[in-house]
Amino acid sequence: MFGKKNKNAGNQSVPEVDYSNIMPGAMADANLDLDAEGSASTQEMSLSQGAQVEGGAVAVADENQVVLPEEAYAIAEKRGKVARPVKNYRYTIINSMGKKENGTFDAENENDVRNFLLAQDYQVLSVAERSKYDIDIGGNGKIKAADLAFSLTQLSTYIRSGIPLADSVRILAKQTKRPNLKKSFNQLVYELLKGESLSSAMELQETVYPKLLINMVKTAEMTGDLPSILDDMAEYYTSMEETRKTMKSAMTYPLVVLTLAFAVLIFMLTYLVPQFTAMFEENGAELPALTKAIVAISDFIKTKWWGRGRISGIWFIWNPFFNWIKPT
Repeated sequence: MFGKKNKNAGNQSVPEVDYSNIMPGAMADANLDLDAEGSASTQEMSLSQGAQVEGGAVAVADENQVVLPEEAYAIAEKRGKVARPVKNYRYTIINSMGKKENGTFDAENENDVRNFLLAQDYQVLSVAERSKYDIDIGGNGKIKAADLAFSLTQLSTYIRSGIPLADSVRILAKQTKRPNLKKSFNQLVYELLKGESLSSAMELQETVYPKLLINMVKTAEMTGDLPSILDDMAEYYTSMEETRKTMKSAMTYPLVVLTLAFAVLIFMLTYLVPQFTAMFEENGAELPALTKAIVAISDFIKTKWWGRGRISGIWFIWNPFFNWIKPT
């Protein structure tokens, strides 16, 4: 298998391999492996250089290529997760009717409050950060179902008539006379002018707007049919308010009767039973076990739980009722 010997620079003989006796199948397998390794290295080189062939055109990709999010709302979600420090301010203005008006507003700085109020055509008299002792009477609880239904109906009407969303909410803020609604609508306008969506602006006031409404508005923004969703939610809160009123009126009468019965029972145990007890003691009559139990209850209520018993009894009757009919 070995042929002639060649001499190199060191006068050493290196045997030459005679390939004539190697099997053809082994040569084919070796060539196949070489071709596979060559194609793999070529492919890795082309990928490392960023060459992409699409429709006959070669597009070279940048090594620092920016990958955009698959969905558009991913940008809003990431932006919403960024914490923005917000302070609470109290302002004094003169409205369009020439009357002085006080209110509160949440913003990032005092200039934002002034610019926002000036944009609403108000004459700003003063803006100052609120102290920790400056609290709102009535708080910032959730909006009542009736007010929410009316506001959603009005907002849907304005949007259908071609008024922009921010201007529609601004009209609601100027029309309402309730301070908590006015502040909430002004906050929505403030966030909308900063580029936030309506659902994101509502989500920043999650203690004011129900979670169901926020999710439905978010769905409407994706589908592009906000007025219809607002009308549907207005009908939902209208029916909720009607159901609450019906339940309240239906339960008022039996609760009044129950309260009167409780009052009569207290009157009997604290006034009538002691008189009968004195009469029985004068006659020296032996009282049955049930009568002794009633007398013991009467003495307990009269001596220890007369004042607190009345209050706790009325609370025990009426508190579950009001919690039951409270809107969510």
